[in-house]
Amino acid sequence: MINQVEHGVVFTKKSVVSFMLNEVGYMADKDLSAISILEPSSGQGAFILEIITRLYKSSITFGFDFELALKNITAVEIDSKNMAILRSIVNNLEYSKKKISSCLNLVEDDFLLWENKHKFDIIISNPPYIRWDNINSKKKKHYRSLFSTFRGRADIYIPFYEKGLSLLKQDGVLNYICSNRWFKSSYGRKLRQLISQKYNLVKVFDLEEANPFQDDVNAYPAITILKNRTEFSQKSVSYTKVDHINLLNSDLKFNFIKQKTNSNEAWFLDNSINESNRKYYSLIADQGFQISIGIATGKDSVYISDDFEGKIESELLVPLITSKHLKGNKLSPSTLQVINCHDNKGNIIDLTQYPKAHKYFLENESLIRSRHISKKNPSQWFRTIDKIKLDLIKAPKILLPDISGNTKIIIDEGHYYPHHNIYYISGKDINKLKVLAGCLMSGFVRTQLLSLSSKMNGGYPRWQSQNLKRLFIPNINKMNDKWCREMEFAYSKSDIDQIDKLVQLDLVKTYYTEIGQMTLFEPIVKYNK
Repeated sequence: MINQVEHGVVFTKKSVVSFMLNEVGYMADKDLSAISILEPSSGQGAFILEIITRLYKSSITFGFDFELALKNITAVEIDSKNMAILRSIVNNLEYSKKKISSCLNLVEDDFLLWENKHKFDIIISNPPYIRWDNINSKKKKHYRSLFSTFRGRADIYIPFYEKGLSLLKQDGVLNYICSNRWFKSSYGRKLRQLISQKYNLVKVFDLEEANPFQDDVNAYPAITILKNRTEFSQKSVSYTKVDHINLLNSDLKFNFIKQKTNSNEAWFLDNSINESNRKYYSLIADQGFQISIGIATGKDSVYISDDFEGKIESELLVPLITSKHLKGNKLSPSTLQVINCHDNKGNIIDLTQYPKAHKYFLENESLIRSRHISKKNPSQWFRTIDKIKLDLIKAPKILLPDISGNTKIIIDEGHYYPHHNIYYISGKDINKLKVLAGCLMSGFVRTQLLSLSSKMNGGYPRWQSQNLKRLFIPNINKMNDKWCREMEFAYSKSDIDQIDKLVQLDLVKTYYTEIGQMTLFEPIVKYNK
């Protein structure tokens, strides 16, 4: 059994392999005699076997030396067991009297460390699926020194892109099936930058809803085709979403958009948010809202309770709401309180002025001092990790548990302080927050959120700060009163159908209050015929 955690082995279905080879033009009805092709993560030969078969058929049609042409095929595989299996399989093919493995370039090596000076016409692969935490720490450091794109908490497929692109001939084509997360993630920024500067992103087949692999894996896959361009020019990207792999060879409809140039922003290739719509949609934080997370204490069992009466001075107690109070699409009353260790100016309190709290902390001193924050600040050993902002208690705020099955976004009109398991949005009056809450309930936002975060069991997205800060919503500040009133009403009734209508581009344009030219490019066409 191959170590899937270490080597990230996920095998590709044969129909997907065939489709990917068709897309890069490696087909048996063409003269393949001089086409150099590389598979940088060959596994047990899903791609290589199909490549050999097509080369053999091409040799019969065009009359070239099959065994001589095999030298144009290179396969790199890090795992010795997989390589042994691959050698055995290709040698059992009946296309040649020679051992085919002796004619191919079979390389047992780490592709990312492989020293090779040859360039290729085609590079095609299903790169390994290894998350940041599972990458060998020594190799991780080495990879960072070799690849400028391998930054943040990048998965291993990121440097696979960089290395593969560097090995393309002029006008060469790279076709990978792997996670689409680099289009939108912060760790994909450097790769987006590299591609926008030097390469053409030609086609993207989004397979999130399909299952292109032999095993059922949650990998958010896409088939992505890139070209080593001969000139610096902006090309169009063809994007389509495929719900089942059986539809890959059907008459697919594509969105056509220009290649993205801003690597700091997520690339929404499905046209839901493209540059032409940026006038009408913008990030939540850019509209004057603040996105934050609730208080972390470092030891909730000490600092949070519903039974502090007589133990702590009442002026130090703050009403607290946790995620368990936000279920069933409603806010349940909370009797919990958290101890506030700071004054109105944010300074640590003088415990001598609060004898009850002083006694309580001393009784729990060993638990409190075991926290990292206490060891880091021994003179303030009893403080919570976060400071409490007292004015937040009475401020209206949207409350978003990290993981929630709620269909309604809940608003606290000014009664509680959020716990660390809740993200919250504040900074506007209650009416604007209701409009924003309505937007957040839309399928338009949910689609973005699911593409930015891992889908949890039950299909729930994660309301994390880093994801919230990258969501686009209609520009509430520039929508007229009628639209805002309708969104408020739809929110109050939890009318998702009406909310979805209100966030659609046509309606947003209709009720947008500023008239002017769009500053960025339009899609070339909406769909092909």
